[in-house]
Amino acid sequence: MTGPPIRLTHADLMLDAKKLAGQFLDARHYDRVVRDDAVVLRPDGRLLLLYAGDVLPPSLCEAVFEASKHLHPTSDNRGTAAGGHRRIAPSDVFGFLDRYPTNPYCRMTGFTIDHDAEYETALPLFVAISRKYQELAPHHWEVQHRFADTVSPDFVIPGTTFTSVTINRDFRTAAHTDSGNYRPGLEAIAVLAGGRYEGCELVFPRYRTAVDMRMGGLCLADMHELHGNAPLVGRGLRLSLVCYARAGMCRCGSAEEEWRRAARLRSASQSPRILPVLGK
Repeated sequence: MTGPPIRLTHADLMLDAKKLAGQFLDARHYDRVVRDDAVVLRPDGRLLLLYAGDVLPPSLCEAVFEASKHLHPTSDNRGTAAGGHRRIAPSDVFGFLDRYPTNPYCRMTGFTIDHDAEYETALPLFVAISRKYQELAPHHWEVQHRFADTVSPDFVIPGTTFTSVTINRDFRTAAHTDSGNYRPGLEAIAVLAGGRYEGCELVFPRYRTAVDMRMGGLCLADMHELHGNAPLVGRGLRLSLVCYARAGMCRCGSAEEEWRRAARLRSASQSPRILPVLGK
């Protein structure tokens, strides 16, 4: 990275930003837009975000975009990010999920199973993102790498420090926090796009700062801070890939152990979708 970091001051802060949770953000909620390489620090010196443009291989980005542009991810559990009330969101997860009350076993996501070819095509890009993360933010990467080493390799995306990648299709998220992800690790965000569009900047309203990410760039950010997206304008297609490690994955056994756990909790007729986990 070139140039000195941008260190915000307390005068830059929106102290009552929490009230925006669940609301949609726009230009009223930021004063600065990061478009070029930059490191942005909070007033106490901790990293808020780092953006590096044109650092991901164009051929990989283009290949994954072409393989994924037909996908229409959907989810009804994005909660605050979707504006609340279990609204259907154009979002789903590649990779793995940890135990949850409705699915009390670690597992490969149904979206990955249904779109295995697209997942396999995306794996080299996920690896490239992890390596660039290591280069740009080595301390945070090392901490996350040590965490990933505590997770069964059956539930880590091969060659990365990530357990999961959320894919969003033209998704304008409302202001929310990603509280289930491992910290002090960062989330690594890449955008794949086709056609012409404007907006959809990633906004951190407390810090009055937004990031305009473009294809080939990589944003590393602390997404435990309140964030959301500005409006998307135009007819282009914007896919965002949000790579992270889920904190609860350290409680997972091996894939076989989790399969046996699921079998104890469900009858075989109720749990066919977890069977492919053993084959990955």
